[in-house]
Amino acid sequence: MVMMAAPASAEGRLWLTGGGAFRDHQQLAGDVVVLRVGGTPQSIAPWSVHLSGAYFFNSFLGLAFEGRGELFYATQAGTRPVPQPAFELTPAATARWVPLHWLSLEGQLGWSFQLRSGIQGGPSERDVFFTGPSFGAAVGLTPSPAFGAQLFFRAQPVNVVLGTAGAQAGAFSGGAQFRLGALRLGIVQLGVAVSLEVSSARLVAAESGATQLGVRGGVGLALSRVVEERDVLLEPVEGAKVSLTGLAITSEGASLAGVVVTLDGENPVSTDDRGAFTFAAVTTGPHVLRARKDGYQAALLEVNVTATPAPVTLTLLVPTGPGRLRGVVRSAEGVISGASLSVGEQKAVSDEQGRFFLDAVGPGPVKVQVKAADFQDAEEVAQVPPEAEATLDFTLVAKAAEVRATLRGLIRAKSGEAVKATVRVVELKLKLPVKPDGRFSADVPSGKYTLIIEARGYLTQTKTVEVSDGDQAIFHAELEKTR
Repeated sequence: MVMMAAPASAEGRLWLTGGGAFRDHQQLAGDVVVLRVGGTPQSIAPWSVHLSGAYFFNSFLGLAFEGRGELFYATQAGTRPVPQPAFELTPAATARWVPLHWLSLEGQLGWSFQLRSGIQGGPSERDVFFTGPSFGAAVGLTPSPAFGAQLFFRAQPVNVVLGTAGAQAGAFSGGAQFRLGALRLGIVQLGVAVSLEVSSARLVAAESGATQLGVRGGVGLALSRVVEERDVLLEPVEGAKVSLTGLAITSEGASLAGVVVTLDGENPVSTDDRGAFTFAAVTTGPHVLRARKDGYQAALLEVNVTATPAPVTLTLLVPTGPGRLRGVVRSAEGVISGASLSVGEQKAVSDEQGRFFLDAVGPGPVKVQVKAADFQDAEEVAQVPPEAEATLDFTLVAKAAEVRATLRGLIRAKSGEAVKATVRVVELKLKLPVKPDGRFSADVPSGKYTLIIEARGYLTQTKTVEVSDGDQAIFHAELEKTR
């Protein structure tokens, strides 16, 4: 079940505006205009009222009504002004569709009653009353609580003219209403209303007729009854697919770029410069996220994805625990089984293939000692990464062989990473190769030697050592960067 808030919707509305109107009246004999009143500033009505409203029983069906009234004064040369009233009343049933929370579409079907004032000789007043079916449509726009608008159109194409046999009338109108402001008074919302409308009517009777064109505008009030927002429980759609977003960070809260994240072991994605990642089209339900990056412990997180999932956070920790060491013990003739190896309290024995394994050693540089029958003892330094594995091989020298001294060492930066360095033995004019992991080794005659350790971007170190036959001199050098 998902809890969501239903948007507020207008259950009822009422617009009331008042202002002025402009009318152009023409009377016809056949197709000839025999009398025209209006079309000038003198045909502006000082009184015009427009009342419209609707009430909806549910989201789709309701009742609507329109009411208009206005008063003109027709004037011809040498005559006194003659009042020309007009009104319209239209009740209707309405159907509404709300495809978006800010958009509504309405269709209306009702019956219209209209009074139009004609002109007869002088001018004098002649009222024309007609009635007939009304068809309407409206588009409602509510982009914000403080602003609303309605565009409308209404037509009465076929009407019965009461009191004039054989006469027919038709009327059309359309315009817009705007609401500004959203003052809440209990369940009612109050705003300022502005309206603008154009209307047209035509009367045809025997060989005569009349047409009227009107433009109305007004300002007033807009009232609406609003249903309060409420929480609705929605059942999740089976197999619904949503987007799952997240962030990869360190234990200190810093974002991590380049982290490989998988969803249920598949579809790997990499985090961007902000440490963010996204999985599209994820089905709702339980899932497992895994994250990995070199130099960090792998992270695992079980999540239950809902229809509106919250962003997740994966925290990767820097490994700090001991690592592992494995390798092979051999001689010039082949592998050596049964060799004893030790790192502090940790012990191991090489198997028939000369392989050994030491668990829980380090992290950092560790000294490994190896002993085997009929072979000289040996020592070596290995750099063991935290919670990872390092490799170290030994080549032992038989005791009966000619014994020379051994120079061994490990070159690293002070921060712990391997450094591309060179080691020169000055007295022998010998440059010793340094392996990618920083280790070097050389057999030399007994004597006193000066070793110069160099690396680009680091301070040079010089060491002096004196060795005898069979001795081993072991160096662990940590270089500092130049400033």
